[in-house]
Amino acid sequence: MNRDAKIVAGAVVVVLFCMLPYGCGQMLGDGSWGGGEHRTIRATVQSKHVDVGSAGKTSSTSYMVTTDKGTFEIENGWIMSIWNADEMYGRLEVGKTYTLDVQGDQLTNFMFQQYPFVTGVRP
Repeated sequence: MNRDAKIVAGAVVVVLFCMLPYGCGQMLGDGSWGGGEHRTIRATVQSKHVDVGSAGKTSSTSYMVTTDKGTFEIENGWIMSIWNADEMYGRLEVGKTYTLDVQGDQLTNFMFQQYPFVTGVRP
């Protein structure tokens, strides 16, 4: 193996090693990737925005909601079994207070940024 290939292989090992705790947390349900405790909160919406990301030919869209209780994500996906994220996001109005069903914990570090997920919205 030449020198450049060894450097790339070493970098891959380091990245995978750094991701291991996150992946294990997801599998064990510690709050990352929507695992963890379900809870209900009463929160006032302060702002809303759509977070668009892309990697190569794929793109992703997350609806983000900032409240007086923190920032939350509303996202369609099989992990949370949510298929109406756009409807939940659309019902929220800045300045109004809602009962939110949420799951997960905030996880931010140098590689990842994730917020608790909103799984239900009620007036």
